Amino acid sequence: MRSDHKSSRYAVGVLLAATAVAAAACSSSSSSSSTPAGTTSTSASGASASASGPGTVTNVTLGYVPYSDDASLFYAQSSGIFKKHGLNVTFVAQASPVAVEASMASGTEQFGFITTPVLINLNSKGVSVKCVSSVDGGEPSNPANDSTVLVAAKGSGIKSVKDLAGKNVAEVQLTSLNSLAVEILAKQAGIDPKSIHQVAIPFPQMSAALAQGRVQAAVIVAPFAASALSEGATVLQLADHEIPAASDVVAVLAGTQASHVTVLPNSDELGEVLAAAVTEVVLAGQDVLVVPTLSPVQGLAALAVHDPARRPGDDVVAMAEAAAATRRGELTVATEQGITWVGVCQPGDVLGLLDGEIVLIEPGPATEPLVIGAARKLVDRMLAGGGELVTALPGADAPESLVDDLTEHVRAEHREVELTGYPGGQAEAILLLGVE
Repeated sequence: MRSDHKSSRYAVGVLLAATAVAAAACSSSSSSSSTPAGTTSTSASGASASASGPGTVTNVTLGYVPYSDDASLFYAQSSGIFKKHGLNVTFVAQASPVAVEASMASGTEQFGFITTPVLINLNSKGVSVKCVSSVDGGEPSNPANDSTVLVAAKGSGIKSVKDLAGKNVAEVQLTSLNSLAVEILAKQAGIDPKSIHQVAIPFPQMSAALAQGRVQAAVIVAPFAASALSEGATVLQLADHEIPAASDVVAVLAGTQASHVTVLPNSDELGEVLAAAVTEVVLAGQDVLVVPTLSPVQGLAALAVHDPARRPGDDVVAMAEAAAATRRGELTVATEQGITWVGVCQPGDVLGLLDGEIVLIEPGPATEPLVIGAARKLVDRMLAGGGELVTALPGADAPESLVDDLTEHVRAEHREVELTGYPGGQAEAILLLGVE
């Protein structure tokens, strides 16, 4: 499922299951071969089959929950694949896997799309059902290809998983891999899963429920997700400063399906998580090397010297040296009172950091002139130690003229230095700076 990070993505585990009697009717078992030629027998489950031999046709009913991954079934039907194998299949759309479960238990449907928890539940009740094929359940290597997303309704005020506390979240069924994924995401976000009110709603009805305010979020699948997004729903992301779980990193690394992966963390907060994830995938046979970049500006410096023609080990050494030679700066706004090496800061003050240490405090509020002035001072402080190139990444809340102003300032005060700006868009920092 995509909480657009994965980020952070959890796929819906769906199985094509069959009742034991129907499965036998589709095989060359003694029960089907004993039927006299030219006659039709109906099993206790409701499936019927003509005699074995040329022209044998088995009638089966298949229950499914409408969404994009059903396409393979309809392709098989329209292409004559079922007919080629002696199957006359009738499709029955159901609101949820639970409805498919009930129909299979009663014998009105012999095959069905159900999730793993439903299959376990059926077997625990003594209903003889077995999995005959997995339908999906594998996380796509490209997150954009995930058909399941966690979305928030327009105007709900929900910006991240943490905001789901106390909100109504639509699920196609209340005991499913999707509901379990929501609970896991809640724990990772630091909220009690029980604080989220999960509501059972069929996929086709979720978009309306979001628009009407009956639910504030939903785990929805394609093609219905497109309708919800067109009406203003947004895909939830991990909070900007939220640390992913090691399992999330493992999923990303393994999902590349590459024999060699080079990781640029661009953060000083991923140490333990990244170490655990890399250890796991390396033990599984994947070659993973980490370039210790502590900021996106160090990541850019490392990428600038990346050479795919070099041996991976040599390339990582060169990238690590480039990153280490890049001093990193940050301009941010204080959220609480604190004592620093350069004095006491108050909430709302603008702080300048150099290699992780606060070196500048400008009393707030963070008006545009104050931010621009603080950015100039921080650049001057960083260039006092030398440098030829400054990289600037303005954040989402940075003044629009910030990079242009810094460019003019550097041109006037540091004529031997070049400044290059790229859109950063980060939420946690007004400005990120790198000096090489």
